[in-house]
Amino acid sequence: MGPDPILKQQLDDQKLAVGQIVIARWHDLRGRFSGRARVIVLRTRSVQVELLVSTGSYPAGHQLELPRISDFEHWSSERGILFERAG
Repeated sequence: MGPDPILKQQLDDQKLAVGQIVIARWHDLRGRFSGRARVIVLRTRSVQVELLVSTGSYPAGHQLELPRISDFEHWSSERGILFERAG
């Protein structure tokens, strides 16, 4: 049995830094999206990211405000950020 994935996400979130590359996940009326992004602003319950690649109708450079895992009301595995793994 491996580590708890939610606990791992919480621990990674505590180390989150401006400039870090993450996977942004979000959805709207057009569908679900996921793309590489750079953290540009950190807030207590949210993170602002800038897309590094075009994703759907969202161009590279587009900025998104997404919930952090500490925002239990808005965060989900489909709306928030994931952390890239080396390797």
